[in-house]
Amino acid sequence: MSNERVPGIFAFTEALLAGHLDALTSITKTAYAGGADVRDLLTVVEDAQTRGDVPSLMADHARVTVCAWQWIADRRRALA
Repeated sequence: MSNERVPGIFAFTEALLAGHLDALTSITKTAYAGGADVRDLLTVVEDAQTRGDVPSLMADHARVTVCAWQWIADRRRALA
């Protein structure tokens, strides 16, 4: 993992663990802009849910947010 990705992944992890659903969308966008990818962020979600750190509903919301931003990133690349 490159160093540029770490702050975005860390911020995403903090928001997820703190239950800040309202901030998750903008933080996910920032994480993608910083070089994080879908695997990085979904790994955070899976690990947090496996450890019992986040409820299923929160994990589901995070997964949907990550996948939506991945779709947006893919579309931007396709249209560029």
